[in-house]
Amino acid sequence: MYKRPAIICLLAAILIAWLAIHFDTTPARADRNPADTAFSEPRAMTHMREIAKAPHPIGSPANAAVRSYIANTCAQLGLDTSIEYATTATRVRSGVVASSVYNIVARLRGTAGSKTLLIAAHYDSQPNALGAGDDGSGCAAMLETIRALKAGAPLKNDVLFLFTDGEEEGLLGAEAFVHDNPLLKEVGMMLNFDARGGAGRPLIAETNDHNGWVIDGYARSQTHHNASSLNYEIYKLLPNSTDYTPFKAAGIAGLNTGVIDGFVHYHSMTDQPGNFDPNSLQEEGDDMLAGARYFGNLDLRDTKAPDETYFTIIGGWFVHYPAAANIYFLLLTNLLLIIGLVMGFSAKQIRFRGLLVGFLALPLTLLILYFLSSWALGAIRSTTPLYLGYYANTYHPYYFYFALAALGVTVFTLIWRWLLGRFSMPSLLAGASIILVATLDGLYLLIPTAIFFLCFPLLILLTGGIFSFFRRTGSASNPSATSSPAATSDTRFSPSTSTTRRLSTSPLTALVLGIPAILFLAPMCFLFFVVFDLQPQAAVVPALTALPLTCILPLLSIVLRETRWGLPAGAFTLFLLSLSLGLATNRHTPEQPVKSNLNYIIDADSSKARWVSLIPTADHWNNQFFPQGKKVAPETLVPGGIYGLPQILTNDAPLETPPPPVVTILKDSTIGNQRLLSLHFQAPGANSVQIRFDAGIKTILVAGREPVSNNRQAQEPYRWLEYFGIPTGGFDLVLQVDPKIKLKLSTITRFIGLPHIQSFTGYPPGTIPGPEGFSNATLVIKRIYI
Repeated sequence: MYKRPAIICLLAAILIAWLAIHFDTTPARADRNPADTAFSEPRAMTHMREIAKAPHPIGSPANAAVRSYIANTCAQLGLDTSIEYATTATRVRSGVVASSVYNIVARLRGTAGSKTLLIAAHYDSQPNALGAGDDGSGCAAMLETIRALKAGAPLKNDVLFLFTDGEEEGLLGAEAFVHDNPLLKEVGMMLNFDARGGAGRPLIAETNDHNGWVIDGYARSQTHHNASSLNYEIYKLLPNSTDYTPFKAAGIAGLNTGVIDGFVHYHSMTDQPGNFDPNSLQEEGDDMLAGARYFGNLDLRDTKAPDETYFTIIGGWFVHYPAAANIYFLLLTNLLLIIGLVMGFSAKQIRFRGLLVGFLALPLTLLILYFLSSWALGAIRSTTPLYLGYYANTYHPYYFYFALAALGVTVFTLIWRWLLGRFSMPSLLAGASIILVATLDGLYLLIPTAIFFLCFPLLILLTGGIFSFFRRTGSASNPSATSSPAATSDTRFSPSTSTTRRLSTSPLTALVLGIPAILFLAPMCFLFFVVFDLQPQAAVVPALTALPLTCILPLLSIVLRETRWGLPAGAFTLFLLSLSLGLATNRHTPEQPVKSNLNYIIDADSSKARWVSLIPTADHWNNQFFPQGKKVAPETLVPGGIYGLPQILTNDAPLETPPPPVVTILKDSTIGNQRLLSLHFQAPGANSVQIRFDAGIKTILVAGREPVSNNRQAQEPYRWLEYFGIPTGGFDLVLQVDPKIKLKLSTITRFIGLPHIQSFTGYPPGTIPGPEGFSNATLVIKRIYI
């Protein structure tokens, strides 16, 4: 018989953690021979390949080709299909984002339903991205869902399939539909689908306030169920938005689904069909089809109910209950902590000194882990810096995740092994539990629907501790009685012989008490890494790893006693191995290209041209354009700067001049203290034109309409406007300005692509343009005085 059962239980805990992560992140396998009424990934992938043939940003010929393909496919499938043309203008802080958009609206008629179900995805891409995942996956899934719905029984409700334009530049198509399309009043619910990467299970990132009705329906639908109110609460704290954002602001209930793994492909030329996991597409399509069939047959006139707490555990078991119950779980947790402390002191298993040390040690451990992991991440990023400080350049980040997790285990076990050698485990755990419960109380104020991930593990742990103290007290007269893990682990690393005998049966119970913490917290730690990749925020991952380790401290105390330095040494070995594998595979090849930044900027007033990189350090490819490169402030070249960057790299370049915008003054009138300027802009072939004002503008009308403000407190004067998808005939702009000043307009006209001059003839294998519009772009700057 094996004499160290604690090690077996620890290995079981590791296996349970791996299974919890695996089931939480691995999508259902694609069905190669589905029924005609089921979703077919191969059919959907055929659509994705058509959509992602080339970058198709708003206003481009490729965008028009994708629009034509989607509209024709919808019409061929028998849907009432139309193109919604609109001009939209949205206020963004001190500026305006405007556009001419073309939304595709396809209606599948129901039999006798209530309101309409809206299913949406955007068909435009970033200028330097093929857009297979973002959001060709959503559009392809919609086309295949339409086919499957047509093959099955008719739904009661009408279903509107909305393919929006201009999402990448500010949710422009969705804003246009919400503010201009009369069909909005028919919509009872929305299902939005988007992607930030190319792998993993689609998850519900967002829903509406008063979401009880929606979540109850989601639970009843035949989807793969991957949702958590924790995701939603965190999403609300982040500055993120999708096409669901304006619909939610308009009071539409809904679910916002996203594929988020494979971050390295986000907004990149590698966002191509071959890099999108077919299994992720299958699960996304299954969820879309199941959602359409379930909600398409419900009464959608009353879609609000009190908020619910919800989560998925072990990959598919979906749990939901009224969020109002969380206050009772919270009170119960605090009550159990008090009872446990009283019983622990009464049984003399908890000593004040050890409790105080545990109380101080846990937050100190978290701080040490955070700063150590920040340093480690900085060292990792030095080998492959993040593109513009945000976008990933690493194609195999999971090695680094395991390295960070192993670092967390190493440091935690080193610190707590030293503490356990000097203070009793129940005393240390009691002090740490006070910190955890206090954290839970604070989280309730911040994320009231999502405390489950820490509350339920603490409830089990505290209940087990109280039961242990109760058994210890009840068996005090019988020294041979068997104790529970929390009690029997109340030893240092030099226990008495009788205590050692009692320890031999305790690890299994200690493992059972820690399983809830593993099931809830292990997938959460992994998800945080998936979300943040190698960004600085990922430094929180090892600190989060300390939470489940604290909850299994009764088991760890036994393992550390049995193995001495074996556990921290093994974790450190895993850290070195994972880090080495991550660095060894972190190489850029034609299949895994590096993102480079190069722009061509022309000052039309001085007739000078420059090569510019927004990343002030040249890389192995673009350094040929900066033989005598200088680091300058962006404001010296571009009025108002770029992205708030402090420095850019620049070098003189041969002059090749595309046309600047043509600005025509249609009307200039002054009445009293108001001067109205009516201007017409034309910029043939441009992707966008940005206009920056040297003085604040009181009011702006874009194509006759005032910008819509999503921030009611935004009252500052307008300082800039950017227009995307410029119509062939141009656009009109009306400005109200102070008649006492002479207005200077600085126009920045952006063309996608670089001229074939000097040594630029295209990007070589292993190099691609970086994400966003200020890469692989030609900018023409011109100043106009009016």
